[in-house]
Amino acid sequence: MIPRTIHQLWKTADPPARYTALRETWRWRNPRWTLRLWTDAELLALVEARRPDLLEMFHAYPRPICRADLGRYFVLETFGGVYADLDCECLRPLDGLLEGLDFAIGLEPDEHQAEERVRESGLARILCPSFIASIPGHPFWAHVRQSAAAAFGKGDVLDQTGPFLLTRAFETYEARGQITLLPAAQLYPFHKNQCWDESVCDLEVWERGSREAFVAHYWEGGWFRGGRPLDGLPSALSAKLNAVPAAPTAYPDDPEATRISCVTAAEGWTEGLRLAVESYLRQTHSNKELLIVTPTAGRALEARLREWGRSDIRLVGAAAAASGAVLCGWEAGALHDPQRLETQFRVLRQAGAQACALSRQVEWRPAARRMAIGAAGILPGSLMVLKAHWALDQALRGRMALIDLPRLILKVSDADDGFEARWAGAAARFEGKRCDAVTEHLAMRLPIALARPEPASPRTRTAAPGEIVILTPVKDARRWLPRYFELVSRLDGGKAALAIAFLEGDSRDGTWEALQATLPSLEGRFSRIETWRRHDGLEILGPRWAPPAQLARRAAIARARNRLLSAALGEAEWALWLDADVMDYPADLLLQLLAAGKDIIVPHCVGPDGHTFDLNTFLFAPDAGGQDDPQHLLDGLYQPPRGHRRLYLEDVADQDLVRVDSVGGTALLVRADLHRAGLNFPTYSHGGYIETEGLAMMARDMGHACWALPKLRITHPFHGEGA
Repeated sequence: MIPRTIHQLWKTADPPARYTALRETWRWRNPRWTLRLWTDAELLALVEARRPDLLEMFHAYPRPICRADLGRYFVLETFGGVYADLDCECLRPLDGLLEGLDFAIGLEPDEHQAEERVRESGLARILCPSFIASIPGHPFWAHVRQSAAAAFGKGDVLDQTGPFLLTRAFETYEARGQITLLPAAQLYPFHKNQCWDESVCDLEVWERGSREAFVAHYWEGGWFRGGRPLDGLPSALSAKLNAVPAAPTAYPDDPEATRISCVTAAEGWTEGLRLAVESYLRQTHSNKELLIVTPTAGRALEARLREWGRSDIRLVGAAAAASGAVLCGWEAGALHDPQRLETQFRVLRQAGAQACALSRQVEWRPAARRMAIGAAGILPGSLMVLKAHWALDQALRGRMALIDLPRLILKVSDADDGFEARWAGAAARFEGKRCDAVTEHLAMRLPIALARPEPASPRTRTAAPGEIVILTPVKDARRWLPRYFELVSRLDGGKAALAIAFLEGDSRDGTWEALQATLPSLEGRFSRIETWRRHDGLEILGPRWAPPAQLARRAAIARARNRLLSAALGEAEWALWLDADVMDYPADLLLQLLAAGKDIIVPHCVGPDGHTFDLNTFLFAPDAGGQDDPQHLLDGLYQPPRGHRRLYLEDVADQDLVRVDSVGGTALLVRADLHRAGLNFPTYSHGGYIETEGLAMMARDMGHACWALPKLRITHPFHGEGA
């Protein structure tokens, strides 16, 4: 079996930031795998320790790429696993590709056979070393080492250690049946020219090419081609100029010398405005401001403005209040690419135009799993224009540049905004799994997680001031719901309004239907009631509490919590995370938690026997040195046996209030502003912790403490018990 380790190489321990998003695709699509980065120094140490007979040859290579090639072969021979270049994106879990294989390597695209160097090589096919999977000690590696020693004197990297060497080694290997050759469509769906001319930045091209792929390699090729790294957007854009005989405008040589005023319209605080603001804050063009044109701001929007505390975000009555020489439409309800301002302004300057607009944008309806690229035209909401030409009719009378780069704007559509009609007339449509694939690809640049799920229930109301929202993710929880509703209906919120929101996913027991049947009876008890639905598709084989299942299981729970948080937090002052299967708690649970005056606090969750049940709430023991034991790190998560270096609330049961190092989520109260400041539930290993434990560690990093009330008890059933 191929070990579940993904190996990558870089000169030092800090790969360039351009690879970060690509590296993360390997982590979250393969949560049970370990991602290992090898530095040049570590490769040298490996050769010194394991292959001292090849050390002289290793040092003698004049080009670092040869040592990197040989290094990756040594790593796979020694440890096994998968090697992947840093410019590779993982599109599907690797288990589905490698099951039952001992050695797998991919073929380069057929289009590469037309290259002059390939024709001169005489090779009918090329094996590519950008992705290789192997068991440790596979005999093919001994043959590769012998081939490399024989090819040392050849002048070309391709022949010395690269793909030509590997291909010739394969062709001369007697046991070729031991090696699986994977088709290019699975690993190399885009050929070099598609990446080098940046046509792969076209979403339609990317979607078509990636349909069968597990991996996408973007052929950065830094050692043999001095090209730009792939950054998600093309570096060169063609623009269509209108036929208006307007004189070109001269702009300052330094793009940052021009202030750009982004203009969005709003009537108070909305989720759509939140997307617009978050996109604005991520823009790479620094000389900018955001004008929120609103006739009535409302208390919620004014409060948000105070929270931001930024002089470049202003409430105004009209766009005429802009301080920038250039204005840019900034539509609410959309996610704007971080380089949208930079890209459009580059076109504006190079064309000497007075206006620039997009001809198409991407529209996404999350709940329907549909995404479309609209028909060509002029998008008024994308207009970037000199201040004097702000109105569209004025812009059309000037020199206008029209660009076709739909991915600069992703409009998040609601059920009643005419999406279906636009879907019918769209130039390209992605549905179901293909919509998911494109969405996840866009998420490498856009904050997709901020886009709220579409409500699956009409019972949604505006958040009340000072509200406390009860947030409950549910899966296969039907049997717990009667007791849950009995308890939550008697919960005392004092003078605060109580709201309640659920996110259901992947249930097989009728949980969703039970929710819909019960919620009407709660009308009038809560200030708002919201139900959302999002399937994750996770299935745990074996006991769900087994250590090997924890990374995948808790990552799925964290994703559900974050989706519910994004969808339902609204303007609430507090968020109470409450599990559906809690058996009992006092009616004044919430009041006791609030009375402690802490921003993050939990009660003591016990089992029916009175002993601590929720072991995610813990304190490091006095002799632990403030950390867990590294020997209990599994899949990147600390999973020590009960009590090892940790104390639980039963160990401090005589205390009224205690500071804790981690929290559980059976009943967790969080001041909502902390969530708005970025505190969420990590879906990955955050220093060895995930989900609620990861939230506690993230809170610590943000300067906030977590607390518990050991004497305030809530009861949770043992697994398998009835309500």
